[in-house]
Amino acid sequence: MFKINNNQLTDLSLKFYNDFVLKMQNHLKEIFKEFVVETDDELKTFIENCIGDASKYNIYLESDLEFYLELCYCYDIMKPNKKNQIIINILHHPTETGRNKLLYLYNYLKAYTNESKDYKNDVKNEILNDIIETIV
Repeated sequence: MFKINNNQLTDLSLKFYNDFVLKMQNHLKEIFKEFVVETDDELKTFIENCIGDASKYNIYLESDLEFYLELCYCYDIMKPNKKNQIIINILHHPTETGRNKLLYLYNYLKAYTNESKDYKNDVKNEILNDIIETIV
């Protein structure tokens, strides 16, 4: 039998967390290369804040966190102090899975940004459309 004490468990959790944050930094820089203007430290802080935010909405799976980060990075309205009531209602839905909440949210955000035509929004929506095709 293999036993892990609390200190080892904390160390393992921290390592997985740090690895995920680094993976997401590289991921965001890769898929949104023309939009990433933050320093590595700023991007790391952004990712850590989004992960903390996602936990309030019961979004925990790595793939769901990745999608949540992509949405937060693409849409200014996803910033913590800018979420409107519709977004908050979608994210707090009591019976939907994290994935379904994110898919509903994506559809809402896409419609929301289509109201204001902007080249950057068009490109970001195209990137997210490609991501959606791989996860649905």
